[in-house]
Amino acid sequence: MTLTRRQLLVRGTFATGGLLIGGAVLRYATFLEAAPKAGLRMLTDREVDILKAVLLTCFPGAEGMPPADLEYLIPAIDNFLWHNDPETRSLFRAMLHVIDDHARVFHFSRFVDLDPETQAKEIRAWELTPIYLKKAAFRSCKLIIGMHYMDQPDVRPAMGWYLGCSPPHLQPPHAGGAGV
Repeated sequence: MTLTRRQLLVRGTFATGGLLIGGAVLRYATFLEAAPKAGLRMLTDREVDILKAVLLTCFPGAEGMPPADLEYLIPAIDNFLWHNDPETRSLFRAMLHVIDDHARVFHFSRFVDLDPETQAKEIRAWELTPIYLKKAAFRSCKLIIGMHYMDQPDVRPAMGWYLGCSPPHLQPPHAGGAGV
C-alpha cells in the first residue's frame, strides 16, 4: 500500500499534534505531583523561583513604591492557593511554568536566568500580546500577584491610601459647622 502525498501530510499533522499534546501533558503533569518547598503548602522550589522573578520584575520598587517583599508575598500567595479551589491552584502554577517555558523558547534561557531588562521585556510582551487567551491567562496570574502586593504592609501607606480612619496629618482641618 502506498501513501499519497495528502495522506502523508494528514497523518504527519496528526502525529505531530499528538506528540505536542502528549509532551505538554507530560511536561505539566509532573509539577502537580512535585513536593512543595519547605515551609509552604502548594508551591514547589521551581515555582517559587519563577514567582520571585516575576514579583521582582512587576514590583521592583520604583517611583516611591516599595519593592516586592518576597518574605511576605511568597507565603501569602501560597496560603491563598492552598485555600482556593483546585482549578485555580493548577492554573496559577501552570502559568508560572508557561512563563518560564516561554522564555526558554524565545530567549533560550529560563525566565529566572534572564537579566532584569529582558525579564521586564518578556513581562511586557505578555501584557501586550494580541493573542487573547495568552493575555487573559497572564492577567489572571497578575491579578493574584497584584492583590497580594497591595496587601503588603508598606504598599498602601506608600500610595497614601489608608483603611479606616486616616492618620492625623491627613485629616481635614476642623472648621466648625453644624453640630460643633
